[in-house]
Amino acid sequence: MGKKSIIFSVDGRLDLRDDVVAYIRGRLKKIHKGTMNNRVFKDGEVNVNFQDSIRGRRVYLLTSPNTAVNREMLMFAIDAARRASAKEIVLILPFMPYARQDKMDQPRGAIGARVLSGVWEFLGCDKVITLELHAEQIQGFFKIPVTHIKGKYLFADYVANKAREYGGDVVLASADAGGGKRLEKMVELVHKRHGIGIPFVFAHKTRVEDNKVEKMVVIGDVKGKYVIFLDDMLDTGGTLCAAAGGVMESGALGCEGIVTHVLASGDAVSNIENSPLNTLMGSNSLIIPTHPKFTQISAASEIGKAIIAEDYNLSHNKLQDS
Repeated sequence: MGKKSIIFSVDGRLDLRDDVVAYIRGRLKKIHKGTMNNRVFKDGEVNVNFQDSIRGRRVYLLTSPNTAVNREMLMFAIDAARRASAKEIVLILPFMPYARQDKMDQPRGAIGARVLSGVWEFLGCDKVITLELHAEQIQGFFKIPVTHIKGKYLFADYVANKAREYGGDVVLASADAGGGKRLEKMVELVHKRHGIGIPFVFAHKTRVEDNKVEKMVVIGDVKGKYVIFLDDMLDTGGTLCAAAGGVMESGALGCEGIVTHVLASGDAVSNIENSPLNTLMGSNSLIIPTHPKFTQISAASEIGKAIIAEDYNLSHNKLQDS
């Protein structure tokens, strides 16, 4: 049960680990914080070592392995936990890398997300808890149980407060037509929790090459409205910034972005800085850039609920609605 569980931060994100533990302990649930001694040698080799006994315990490995070094550390941590006789190994992946590689885009290409899921299972992972997968079918790449935390649970209350602030003149938007389902689910949750109805619109993009957008057309009425864009991740921000320009040209009062995972690749920070976006809010699944336009919301409570459900055999869905 809960008293035997121990959580480690594999990638050194002790802030997120501590926030998760604080949430769980605040609900009278027991979980122990573990310590790891991880090293990267000058030749690039990685070494991991648990500083606590984990024999017979449920071990949670918390990491967003968005770099090659972090992915190696996770693989070695799974192996080390298995060899140290952990009762069960549960991966907590606030951000799952290669989630955009969920199918074969080329005739002889790899499916990156499938490769990683297979490697983790082969090494001995028993379960996975993850946040806002780019494509829900990735759950099917695993043969083991997957708890998929939707990003909407992090941001629904914030969206509702914005709707109140602007007297109902708020519109949710997706920077591409493929985000329609995400908008619908957010609208449903906001209405369920707060009784507030919010319309949504789309922005249609014409892309000339990866991360570069030629033209953005807004599908729906945004005139006199405050627009909140929803997406699962921000890479370079090119699409989102183009969409922001599109809604402002269409008469919007203002706009901001909400994304679950802030990768902030390349010129992302300068792109957001020079865009019409008032703010860009993201979760702490990854480290948020230090910039006045970037704000953060913690995923600790939702991760904590998933751990409580796991340790005490409770319904995760009911905990999310509580």
